[in-house]
Formats: sequence, structure tokens, C-alpha cells
Amino acid sequence: MKNRIFKITGLAILASLVFSCTNQKSLQKFIVDQQEKSNIISFDLPASLLSINEELQTPENLETLKTIKKANILAFKINETNKKLYLAKKQEVKDILKQKKYVELMRYGKASNGAGINMVGDENSIDELIIFANDDKVGWLLVRILGNKMQPEKIMRLLKNIDFDSNTLDFKPLKDLLNQSGL
Repeated sequence: MKNRIFKITGLAILASLVFSCTNQKSLQKFIVDQQEKSNIISFDLPASLLSINEELQTPENLETLKTIKKANILAFKINETNKKLYLAKKQEVKDILKQKKYVELMRYGKASNGAGINMVGDENSIDELIIFANDDKVGWLLVRILGNKMQPEKIMRLLKNIDFDSNTLDFKPLKDLLNQSGL
């Protein structure tokens, strides 16, 4: 009898492992895989760095910052030699964002020059906010904001309030990419 229970338990565990694994690539895995690539500019930005900026010290901004854990930022700058790789990585991100768990909030532009905002969660409580912008002449930018019960309108308001020029960190390359991509 014990042998039969062990077999059934073993089969149940094996079945759950097989069915829980999917072939879909996650955005987190994509980010980790790309961080060491030579064509990619990659950095993580903890929310604590944003809160040191005096211009963000309003009560509303501080409350919004409490819901943010960090942001992963990847940028791919296109040149004459990496156009094929650029297109492949751009398509890879787009394919990941087509998965059911990513809800599209906004999209504008066209395939060669556009941007989109996706989220994981619902409209009242977001765990991930993803901004993906691309320009086939400049490159692409992927920003993944991780948090807990973030509210999209407050996050977007916060991002608009950041003065990248006066910040103590060097955000000029990120600002340039954002400006060129239309965000």
C-alpha cells in the first residue's frame, strides 16, 4: 500500500513539473540574458535613488515611490553592423509582450518607430509596468518597473516629474533615447 502511495505521489509531482514548465520566455529571463551583451546598455535603478531627488519630495510622489521596488533598463543602440541583431531582439521583446500576462495599456507609432506600455496586474494594482520604445534608426529602449500595487496614472505622473538634467545621476543617454523614441 505504501509503495502505491509513493508511486502516485511521485507521478503527481512529475506531472505537475511537466505541465508547469512552459516554453514561453519571460521578460525577466530576457533582461538577465541581455545584461552582459556588448550591444546592450543595462542598469537597474532602485526606487531609493529617485527619492533622494529633492524635486520628487512631494507627499504624492513619496507615496508613489513606496510602491516601486526598482526599474530594469535596457537599451540597444543601433549601428551599421548590428541591424540584424537589433531586429531580432526587438522581435523577441515584442513576442514576450504578446503573452497573456502582459496587458497592453497604450501603443502609438508604427513598427519602425513606436512605443507601448504594458502591465502585469490589473488597472488598480500593478506589479510590473513595461515601457518598450523603438526607432529603427536609433535603437530600442526597454524599461521594466517592478513594484507592489502600483497605480499606472501615478507612476506616469511621477516619471513626467523627473528632471533628468538636474539629477545627480547621469541620465543623459536614457533621456536622449526617450526623446528620440517619442516617449
